Amino acid sequence: MSDLQTAPDDCVIRRATPADAETIGGLVQRLLAAIMPPGQVPDAGELAEAARRLFAEGPGFAAYLAEEPGGADGTAPRAVGLVTLTELGAVFARGRFGEVAELFVADSWRSRRLGQRLIERAVEHGRAAGWSRLELTAPHADEAPDAARAWAFYRRLGFVEAGPRLKVKL
Repeated sequence: MSDLQTAPDDCVIRRATPADAETIGGLVQRLLAAIMPPGQVPDAGELAEAARRLFAEGPGFAAYLAEEPGGADGTAPRAVGLVTLTELGAVFARGRFGEVAELFVADSWRSRRLGQRLIERAVEHGRAAGWSRLELTAPHADEAPDAARAWAFYRRLGFVEAGPRLKVKL
């Protein structure tokens, strides 16, 4: 499969490169602003630096950007969606598997199948990488206003609940 795909309304989905780190940082900041208290949202520059580090660390990180085409007047394409993927490994998964770390679709592109197209691209990436499964974490209803909508979206795409996740900061 090509790394470029046309989504509805001429939006293009392409594999991101390290040169896209600033764009990725900005989109992830917008995602976090929708689910975190304002004082806890990291700076876009910090997030861009994290994206650069992940790209530099090797093939275990991938990102795909959805972009509106540039204008005839020479304006650059505008990023309106993002999916980031991380490769993991576990015995229970019988080897390597993937995780959707971030999925973001701009408000103006919601309900236009762009999120579905980004997840489909993530699934294609995982199959090509030989992953046994693709996992993600969705916010609980008490953590984000659109949590119920997100859960319904993921279920429509075939995801099933696999239990709670816990974390500890290191």
